[in-house]
Amino acid sequence: MKEKEQKINKIVISIRIKVVLTVLFFSALFFVSALLFASSVNKSLALVSIVKNNYGLARSLAVTLDQDYVTKTLYETGKKYESLREKYGNEVNSGEYLKEFDSLKDKKYEELQERLEQVEEENGLCWINIHLEYPDTGKSCIMIDTDIKEDRRYAMGWEGRIRDWKALYSLPYEVVYDDYDGFIIMTEAPFYRPGSDKKEIAGYIAIAEKWMKLTNDNLKFAGIFGGILLLISLIFVTVSVKGMSRLVIRPLRSLAGAAREFRLKEDKRNESHIFSDLNIRSKDELQLLADSMSDMETDIYKYMRDLEYMARKQERVSAELDMAARIQTKMLPVNLTGFDDRSGFSISAVTRPAREVGGDFYDYFAIDEDHIGLTVADVSDKGVPAALFMVVSKTLIKSIAQDTLSPASVLSKVNNRLIPNNDECMFVTAFFGIYSLSERKLRYVNAGHENPVVYRKEKGKYELLKEEHDMLIGVVKDTPYNERTIEFNAGDRLFLYTDGVLDASDESGLTYGTDRLIECLDRNAELPGDAVLKRVMEDLDAFAQDAEQFDDITMLLFDIDDSGVRQ
Repeated sequence: MKEKEQKINKIVISIRIKVVLTVLFFSALFFVSALLFASSVNKSLALVSIVKNNYGLARSLAVTLDQDYVTKTLYETGKKYESLREKYGNEVNSGEYLKEFDSLKDKKYEELQERLEQVEEENGLCWINIHLEYPDTGKSCIMIDTDIKEDRRYAMGWEGRIRDWKALYSLPYEVVYDDYDGFIIMTEAPFYRPGSDKKEIAGYIAIAEKWMKLTNDNLKFAGIFGGILLLISLIFVTVSVKGMSRLVIRPLRSLAGAAREFRLKEDKRNESHIFSDLNIRSKDELQLLADSMSDMETDIYKYMRDLEYMARKQERVSAELDMAARIQTKMLPVNLTGFDDRSGFSISAVTRPAREVGGDFYDYFAIDEDHIGLTVADVSDKGVPAALFMVVSKTLIKSIAQDTLSPASVLSKVNNRLIPNNDECMFVTAFFGIYSLSERKLRYVNAGHENPVVYRKEKGKYELLKEEHDMLIGVVKDTPYNERTIEFNAGDRLFLYTDGVLDASDESGLTYGTDRLIECLDRNAELPGDAVLKRVMEDLDAFAQDAEQFDDITMLLFDIDDSGVRQ
């Protein structure tokens, strides 16, 4: 009882904790996924906003700046840039090269520089520059730039590359890495020549903004959005857990408790209503489960009552079968009365039914002072029906044999007696013989039975007598039976048996067979009759091992003594 309760109480994690952990897991998964998705969308929208704003700012500068001055200075810068490229070659952007452009700088240039720096500072930009582009060489030349770091300044004449702009809503942008500012977002807008009807591009105004600003803004958004989302998630978890507890967990715990109570209940014969008393009315699968458990509870109580009844009935049947087995055993002869003071023969026999009672039988009885009847027979089927038919057959053979010394006549009369009212169509295989003590002759009939085995002392071995068999007993009325004769000498033996010996099988289905039987008999030829039968039975058991006995086993050994023929 204690072990049963310990086994039932062995719960590692309750279903409530599992539900809470599951809801928390999926809520966390939703929280992270939603936060990442929202941050990604916000980041994309912020990038679009930056590019649009900076492009608009570049277009505004192109309009509000002194276009004539800027155009003129751009033209002069480009002219000098083109004239110096051949002179300086790979040394463009060197200090000496950049000084060549100092002559183009004047007061208006400084004012323009200050104006652009003011715009840069007011808008939190990295830098603003105005430059020319030379598509044929892939190069660009800066006219003015607000990037005035101590060890680097993109001064007038600075040569760079033309950017490989990406398109965002038809606006050019590029994200690049800078050693000083980290990742930056750049965009540019064209600068047109004043008074040009065809909008001839004079140059470009480029604006760069730190990516970190975008990242910081996105982190702020993620913090605010994450806080709101976390609050919503906590509310969702609380409501979900409470809802699951009320709708699912509590009914399941009630069912588990009822199952535990039912499992620990010792007396399951007295009907109770553990599951039906739960009164679960959720109108879903839980109610279906509770109703099914209630029905199962009722069925189990009914089954236990039926099982108890069947157990009592089985006990009565077993007791009756035990009594029948004892009665059947008592019906088999133990010794041959009427010949105790005579010599010339000995008989040993053994039978072992496959069930409590069986259909095999043997018999030996005195007919007169000189004749002995010997019978070994096997009734079809096994169990109680075969045992009843066996009693009738055995009684008829012994009774009819008292009136005639003809084995054929005995079996013919027995056959005709058994056929009427034999609606179950049962039959008997039988070896019946009448032995004459004075002649040492056995006249017999083999009605569909196994071949007899004869031991000749002169040869020192057993031999199987193969012969044609007559019709089974109880099949065809007025069946004629043929008699055969076996003559014996002193020391000879007759071994009779049923098919349960030859058909005994091991676990693989291999049968014992005639060859093994003859070999076993020859090995034990010098032993007395009882010992021979014991050795054969032991050999059968060793062969079959753990295989179940399929058929009844019966053996009889008729031993002719060395004392000679009785007079």
